[in-house]
Amino acid sequence: MDPLSVAVDEVALEGLDGITIPTLWIRLEDRQPKFPLKLDDCTRELIWKSLIINTDLKFYQLPQEREDVVLYDRFKDIDPETGIETALTFSDIRKDVYPIHIILENKDGIQGSCAFFKQRTDITKQVRSKSLTPLVNLQEALERYGRKLVVVASQMLRFRTLIGIESDPDLKLNDDSYCVLERVGRARWQGELQRDLHGSSFKIDARKLHYMRKSLVKHGLISMQSHATRIKSGQQQHSILLLLKRFHVNRRTKYDILMEYVSNILQQLPGQFATLITLRDQLNVDEGTFKRVLQYMRNAKLVEFRQYPLEDLDPSAGPATNKKGNKVLVRCLKMLKPYTKKGVTDDDDDDDEDEEDGTGARRRGPPAEGRIMETDVLSQAYHIVLSCGTKGIPQSGVGFRMNVGKLESRMLCRRLERDGVIKRRRFMIRVKENKKVWRRLGQSVVMKKWMQQVKAWVEREVKREESQEQNDRRQGGKSSVRAKQTQPEIPIEQTTPAEGETPACSKSTTPNSESDPKTEQARVEEEKESNASAATPLPQSEAETTTNNPPDNNIVVVKDVLQPKARKDEKSRKSLARSHETYRLLRRKNLIVEAVRSLKIIEGLFPLQKIINDEEKQDGFSSKCCRKTILRLVHGLSKEGLLKIYKTTVIQDGITKKVEMVVHPSIQPNDDIVNRVLDQIRFRISALTLL
Repeated sequence: MDPLSVAVDEVALEGLDGITIPTLWIRLEDRQPKFPLKLDDCTRELIWKSLIINTDLKFYQLPQEREDVVLYDRFKDIDPETGIETALTFSDIRKDVYPIHIILENKDGIQGSCAFFKQRTDITKQVRSKSLTPLVNLQEALERYGRKLVVVASQMLRFRTLIGIESDPDLKLNDDSYCVLERVGRARWQGELQRDLHGSSFKIDARKLHYMRKSLVKHGLISMQSHATRIKSGQQQHSILLLLKRFHVNRRTKYDILMEYVSNILQQLPGQFATLITLRDQLNVDEGTFKRVLQYMRNAKLVEFRQYPLEDLDPSAGPATNKKGNKVLVRCLKMLKPYTKKGVTDDDDDDDEDEEDGTGARRRGPPAEGRIMETDVLSQAYHIVLSCGTKGIPQSGVGFRMNVGKLESRMLCRRLERDGVIKRRRFMIRVKENKKVWRRLGQSVVMKKWMQQVKAWVEREVKREESQEQNDRRQGGKSSVRAKQTQPEIPIEQTTPAEGETPACSKSTTPNSESDPKTEQARVEEEKESNASAATPLPQSEAETTTNNPPDNNIVVVKDVLQPKARKDEKSRKSLARSHETYRLLRRKNLIVEAVRSLKIIEGLFPLQKIINDEEKQDGFSSKCCRKTILRLVHGLSKEGLLKIYKTTVIQDGITKKVEMVVHPSIQPNDDIVNRVLDQIRFRISALTLL
């Protein structure tokens, strides 16, 4: 590269902020390889004229002067033999003369970071004529503008300089990722630590910076290598050093160097083993570093620990037996295979692109099979799960084999689970890592026909249970009452199946759906039954009687939620579940029953939760009762007939509010006390609308 092209390259590397003339001389003096010309006055005037006539460069005047850049060498205090930083003094935090201010969605396609992008003034016409001749020389420009004068390269020139000649010039990067690339390019050979980028420069979360950097690594624009710095406390802090590909230098870490040193020592010794004390004395490192080196070598299966009797190693040493009469054993390190240097790899530990396939092996190459465009994706996903048999397949494995992303594979698996043809199981395969394994549920390949059979079976069961409930009602069984208050010309709002109905009442198409919420005993039974086969839905009996519809301004549907009756073959199971009731559980039930008896009607579950928590706090319990626990207890007591649950929807001034009431068994939906509670709710809604 000729000297004038080198000057233009330095201007482009400085980014959208541009470069001042004094900073340009500093960059050229520190250029690697060395700038071929001597930077005297004549050379500087020549470089100035070459910048003037270059149409890819523009000149701007900043609203204030910019300080000169301060160069530093982050590798000067690192021992090349051990890779350990030996700095004893720590300088103050360097002032950043290029604060981050990302230019977002510019209409002219300009990308980068510039603090004075809108405030600076274009003075190109004042220093360059239309015929590309300089209007002012270097001395006049410095006297007139000083450090307010900056030279800025065009967007295309800056982008080509950053990505290099080997990358695609039509590549598109988002604004955030481009700013990271620009920042890394401005650092030249020194690079940027990822810790400094998210902590000092961009001041964002490390997870967000990871995704900003991810596209740069994917397209091969930057390289990454591990870097350790020593902080003021004396400890070493590890981070990732980012560099442009053109500035990448394969610097070995201290552990890489120490591992090679230990391997060389063991190769020279007879038997290729040595005591740990001897190795540590030769390495001359602290205990933590020594243990980590041995751990890395052991994980790489380069060495193994062995124990040898002291008398075999050194007969002239101290006592060879301990107090118990056993031989004194010495820990030694035995070499299994010599250390070999690794190639340069991207040290991206937290990149979620490296997933595991169904066999648990890492995958980096192209997928083994793709999508069949003539077949819908649901059928392909189902047949992939079907081909794995009872073993199942991870969700990531489905996406890998279909060549789709993680979100799309999750959507496909959830859709198949909703259709009832596969089921999910979670298990731990590694520390702090969950895997979802999807297994086939249906035994028939024709899913549509199987689903129609299930739907018909559910409808038959619903009709049978409804007829049985009508017979029970004629015999004097308990029935629920639905009181309806409707306004003329306003349709009655129906309650959704989620408000206490089981799938049998909501005409569910799958026998695996569960009613929400269930009692604690029913949940235990459900888990036991799901291991053998798909659970059979329990029908919910619901008797409704309609009262006259008096004119009112609101829609109120009061619904008595009854729990499904237990079958005869489940009585033994419930007796076993009841035997596991603890004192604390019975205490909570008693508090709920006493509260309902004294207050007769309670709006919502929070008052019951507060009563239980206050009582248990006085008894010395530190844990609190959650809302789901209250819900299970209330439904269990409702099933035993100790209380009732009324659910209603109140509409007042266009605002819809779902209300849940826990009442005494003697309270009916059309009683005055229920109407008073509903009137209070309407009043509160009206008061909120007036605020």
